[in-house]
Amino acid sequence: MSEKEPDFTESIKRTREEIPDWSDNKGFWSGGASTIEYKPNIDINKIEQHFGRTNVAKNEEFLLACRHKKDYEIGFTKDHLFFRSTSSEGFHDEPLGNVNPFFVKNVNAGLYEVKVFCIPIMQIMKASIITRDGYYFYRLRIILTNNELIEFDIQCLLKEHNLIVETLIGHCQPLVIDNLINIAKRHEKLLEFDEASSIYRNLDMDEEVIRVREEQRNKVNIDQNVVHGNQVTKTEIKDSVISKSNIASNGSSKMQELKDLAEMKKEGLISDEEYEKMKKKIIG
Repeated sequence: MSEKEPDFTESIKRTREEIPDWSDNKGFWSGGASTIEYKPNIDINKIEQHFGRTNVAKNEEFLLACRHKKDYEIGFTKDHLFFRSTSSEGFHDEPLGNVNPFFVKNVNAGLYEVKVFCIPIMQIMKASIITRDGYYFYRLRIILTNNELIEFDIQCLLKEHNLIVETLIGHCQPLVIDNLINIAKRHEKLLEFDEASSIYRNLDMDEEVIRVREEQRNKVNIDQNVVHGNQVTKTEIKDSVISKSNIASNGSSKMQELKDLAEMKKEGLISDEEYEKMKKKIIG
């Protein structure tokens, strides 16, 4: 049975202790209030409308959300980050990086459509909101666990909403790192050393990279001296092949033995001279 992935409910609770519910209290004529809201203060009907009801799984429940002038633009469940992004020529930039795996659907936002994205928090290493020079809109910048950078235009309040995003992702990071280390260890058990090293390298765990590379070299050295799991000498290898050649009864057996012999030569287990001698014995 596979281990259950941890969710981030506790990280959201910690964030609420540091940054409570908040509103700038702006009224209708100012475009509506911008807010930071936690469950149960989130308007479920509106947030599902803003992100698209069919885009939110039945078992997903929003625990933290941010409004910008009455519209929900950012939402966190226990496992995912949802947000809306607009791209239109002259006002907005297209997303940066490979964002297609996280695109959910276009949603109507009155006079225009917005793109809804959903990213598993377990794949987020860092996140922040940055400014765009000369524009009213901002960019949501995310560094994924594979070290890839992605960015999206987003409508928000720079100071308040950036603080909530950075704080929450910061509280989530230890769980994300622990999960990556567990994945690396599973790769090691499966002898997938390159995959394990790549994870440790992205985590700046140089000592682990060195350890895994040493294990990989040791495994290669062992494989070069093992036949069917038993360590043997070159003499024993040659004797085994010669013995097989003595009991060979048909051409197909000899072809297999010649193939095995060629493989041993390729692996460096026998010299060219030894190869020629053993080849003659097999052919007869």
